[in-house]
Amino acid sequence: MSKTIHRPLLLLCALLPASALSAPLAAATPELAAVERASLFTHAPGARIEDAGVIVIPGGSSPRREAFEVVRDAQGQRIVTSVIRSDVDQWRVEGRWVYGADGQAQAARGIGDYAGQPVVVDIAIVDGQASITADIGGSPVEATAACDPCLIDMAPSALPMFTMTRLYDEAAGGVQHFNWIGRGLIRDEVLTNGRVSLHKLGSGTFTAPDEATSAVRQYAFTEVLEHPDTGHLIELAFNLYVDADDRPLGFAMPNLNAMRLGFEALPQQLPPIFAGSAAD
Repeated sequence: MSKTIHRPLLLLCALLPASALSAPLAAATPELAAVERASLFTHAPGARIEDAGVIVIPGGSSPRREAFEVVRDAQGQRIVTSVIRSDVDQWRVEGRWVYGADGQAQAARGIGDYAGQPVVVDIAIVDGQASITADIGGSPVEATAACDPCLIDMAPSALPMFTMTRLYDEAAGGVQHFNWIGRGLIRDEVLTNGRVSLHKLGSGTFTAPDEATSAVRQYAFTEVLEHPDTGHLIELAFNLYVDADDRPLGFAMPNLNAMRLGFEALPQQLPPIFAGSAAD
């Protein structure tokens, strides 16, 4: 039976030539040989690849690597695909997210693995309502959730959370809130009313080993969790790093730095800031 949860799932837990990138990151070229293309990847006429890379999550509940590609189609939609692998726990899952030209989530599809049982997840948002369907070993499980608007999570992917930096109103600043729905790809869990807070911490510059530089923005992402045993509320805060075009560079938590290949030294050059709170 699926477990319905009321918090974000975010941290539970063909080779691409360099010429394919429309605007390469300063440190991106060495990582491209490591980008594994998802079976969910599509590239229609008129589309262009905006970004591709690999984020390495070395610890947490399941060490893993996430290889991703981002396509902008002729209608202005942004389509993100990723392959997430854990060599430790021996699983491989995929995700695909579709965002409108306004940056809001429209749909998602995932290919999951529940302890060896194949899972296909489909999520669609229509008129402020999200339908969440998981085919688990041939048996469909359905759920619905309000979404006006919301973002789509499919843990263990790290990519969806970076979408918040694209939607963050820089002019307004301060603490801003985002609603989430989703479905796990390695755990049978449904998210129907997630809510997180984001605020901008500052900006800086990253210098790669070849002396190329990238402008970097740092945000604090905060969620309040309910301890499953005690019911006590726990605040979890960590940092998101993106470049000037909101391309993901990595995230940091106390005792864990998960960085994009080529940006491993980013937390040393721009240390994460955990002081303060974005939740209210």
